[in-house]
Amino acid sequence: MDLSKPHTLWNRGFVALLITQFTVAFNDNAFRWLLVPIGKEYANGDIIRFLGGAFLIIPFLLWTSIAGYVTDRFSRRNAIIWCKSIELILLASALGVICMGPAVSGDAAASTSAMPLKLYLLLGIMFLLGSQAAFFSPSKYGTIPDLVPETSISAANGLVSMLSMLACVSGQILGGYIFFWTTFYDNKLPVGIPGGHHIEITAFFLCGMALIGLVACLFIPKMKAVDPHALFPRNPFWQTGKDIAALFSHKMLFWVSIASAFFWGLAALAQNNIDKYATEYLLVQQQHVTVLAAVLTIGIGIGAVMCGYLSGKHIEMGLVPIGAFGMGFFIMLLGFTPAQPGGLKAGFGTPLDTPYLYASVMMLMTGLAAGLYDIPLASYIQKKSPPKERGRMIAAYNFCTFSAMFLFIGLGLAGAFVFHQVHEHPSLMIWLITGSLTVAVSAVLAYWFDGALMIFCIRYLLYIVYRPKVIGIENLPEAGGAVLVCNHISLLDGLLLYAVCPRRIRFLAYELTLPKFLEPSIRESGIIKILPGNTKNIINGIRQARKALHGGELIGMFAEGGITRNGQMKAFEPGFLSLFKAGGKRNESVGDGKEPDSKTTDIPVIPCYIGGLHESMFSYKYGDKKITFKPRRLLQNVIIAFGKPMYDVRYPQQVQIAVQELGVDSYRKHNKKHKLPADYPHRSALHVDYTLTDFSYADFLSQESLPNKSSAAKHSDVIPAMNVPPERMFDKFHIYSKDGSIGRALCNAVIKVIDRDTGSLVPPNTVGFIAYKTTETADWIITGLTGKMDEDGFIFING
Repeated sequence: MDLSKPHTLWNRGFVALLITQFTVAFNDNAFRWLLVPIGKEYANGDIIRFLGGAFLIIPFLLWTSIAGYVTDRFSRRNAIIWCKSIELILLASALGVICMGPAVSGDAAASTSAMPLKLYLLLGIMFLLGSQAAFFSPSKYGTIPDLVPETSISAANGLVSMLSMLACVSGQILGGYIFFWTTFYDNKLPVGIPGGHHIEITAFFLCGMALIGLVACLFIPKMKAVDPHALFPRNPFWQTGKDIAALFSHKMLFWVSIASAFFWGLAALAQNNIDKYATEYLLVQQQHVTVLAAVLTIGIGIGAVMCGYLSGKHIEMGLVPIGAFGMGFFIMLLGFTPAQPGGLKAGFGTPLDTPYLYASVMMLMTGLAAGLYDIPLASYIQKKSPPKERGRMIAAYNFCTFSAMFLFIGLGLAGAFVFHQVHEHPSLMIWLITGSLTVAVSAVLAYWFDGALMIFCIRYLLYIVYRPKVIGIENLPEAGGAVLVCNHISLLDGLLLYAVCPRRIRFLAYELTLPKFLEPSIRESGIIKILPGNTKNIINGIRQARKALHGGELIGMFAEGGITRNGQMKAFEPGFLSLFKAGGKRNESVGDGKEPDSKTTDIPVIPCYIGGLHESMFSYKYGDKKITFKPRRLLQNVIIAFGKPMYDVRYPQQVQIAVQELGVDSYRKHNKKHKLPADYPHRSALHVDYTLTDFSYADFLSQESLPNKSSAAKHSDVIPAMNVPPERMFDKFHIYSKDGSIGRALCNAVIKVIDRDTGSLVPPNTVGFIAYKTTETADWIITGLTGKMDEDGFIFING
């Protein structure tokens, strides 16, 4: 591109593409559903529905490889402009053909034995419109990644798919109304030349829409060809086979394409069967047929928006089996639509009839499920297609899609003839069979995407139950390798982080602690399993993590090495430092305030604090030697805070202090609704977890007997640290106390030792001034005491 890639979704180029895409899909379907009611006056309705769809779809099968070649060989913007110019010419020529005879009378409709020349010409124009759309489609999809940020690809596809479906059905609606407005009726039956009166109405809508699209596409930014040396496929069908083989070589892409193709096959079948269902079972006129399609589209639009909301910045494949089941279930319910009163003639049904209202509700729900189903599939194809092969991948995907559409409308035609022999209303049988097939497919997809489905369900269950508040998510890099280092307070920590992070996190975790029933989600999330005591396994795990980091992935670690037993943060283990290798210099300052040197790495550490889950049923309550899963405080004020990236980390305490400070600051600023228990009315926010002491904060400042109370210290010099009394030590996980030490930082407090001159953090066991911060102090308090902090976080006072 000759312009830099936009940083926002809503930019001029993408809006221009949306308008252009809408006009193409709108005109194709408006013309098709103008042609179908015209054709039904001259020939069998089932055959005309099939031909109308087939002549729009077949070009996508014939020109797939050539369209992919054009997308890669030439500027995609230029290809789009040419397509829109040809569309305008074709629609203008169609106006004259529509005005051609023969005329029909109300009692002679569809009585001729052969189709007139007029229908052959209209079907020819339909084929050419489908051809220009076949060339437009890969250029459109190939342009999206160049017009929007990578994190907005899923949302962009949601908008494109929503507008495409809206255009398809609104085109179908308008096509039916254009036929109604341009046809004379006698006792609700067409007479004269169907669609041939007031042709200016047809010209205004179809040619006007084509002109709007042509103008809009001129605002798409200029682009360079992806592969200007691509060779023209001499044998298009051979090239199509090669493109499909290339797609199949990416197995996941291939099967996702098949799943998406199934959706579009259903959509093609539904379009034809809605017309048959409404006119022959609901007994409404043609203009009311398309209202059902409109309701279906509204549902798809709602589903697409819901999908974008539920997915966030993820491509949420867990929604696919849920959407498939919803589609199948509601399509089956269409097969049980109540019947119209006996004796009602065709064309006399109304949108206020009970059967019509029932059908509208089922269409809405089917569309909603359809939106949840297809958006993740289309987004996955967009994002995972190799950039240099994206045109070929999309061309092959289109071939699969339109093959499924052609197959399904063929099956619909066959079903109309076969079911007519066994059932009075074949359209109901088509709904029942199609719905049952879709439910069966949803079961296959649930097995196929079991990990993604499990993660999705767990993610939103946690959102509903714990309502986590996320702070500082902007500090998480959108791309590139990074190490997320967190505290560990419950079994839910990893799941919560996976739920709130816009990127996939690959955690390093002890294999023995991973529940077997979560294996599908473990596999999906790419957890790197570590087996304690197995040196070879640990080395391999570190190598996997390093490879993932340099491949641009996000690695997560709980540096305490286990879940805290009493709320105090255990000293961070140095294991995460083994993930780093020497790299180039950076300009950023590091956590201890010193400038980076030649050992600086380009991979940042992101400190992360998780709070609010201590004493939940998934954590240790003080005094419990194991997690008992007894319900305690199920609804918590859960906070997840991400700190600024840190570079050149030399020792674990740099990150630990950053994590503790995040906890202190996040509780002070964002935990406004926290209420203290009635039996602790004077307890300080220092003791928000209520685990370490029975002293109030006033008692803490005044008690001479506290082990961190130096005889020479004043109240202002009291440090919020404590050794745990021997009677409260119940396992070997923590080092609870040390002789000569005043203890470690209390819950929701942070202590550090700083350099006398620079004020920067000093390494462990280095003497300096002691400073602290609590949830009651917005700034660091530098005491008049000197001392040091050892590797386990215990403070030793010098004087």
